[in-house]
Amino acid sequence: IGLGTMGRPIARNIRQAGFDVTVFDLNPQAVAYLVGLGATAAERPSEVAMGADLVISVLPDGPDVLQTMLGEEGVYHAARDGMIHADFSTV
Repeated sequence: IGLGTMGRPIARNIRQAGFDVTVFDLNPQAVAYLVGLGATAAERPSEVAMGADLVISVLPDGPDVLQTMLGEEGVYHAARDGMIHADFSTV
């Protein structure tokens, strides 16, 4: 979640290593780039968590992290037991 300066290369490298990747970003061009590499696009943050073992977020600000994780369509609403959330945001 978050396909900017840091998130895009992280997601790209994970996908190129052969892992299934589901991505979410407010920028449709950033999502399209990763989909072109074989990633799956999510329409909301909660979709990223569905069935995921690991969710990585790289977001610009603390309130963005809170909204993305805990908001109405946030990751934690779809998280399963044992899912790990790694936040690499520079907040």
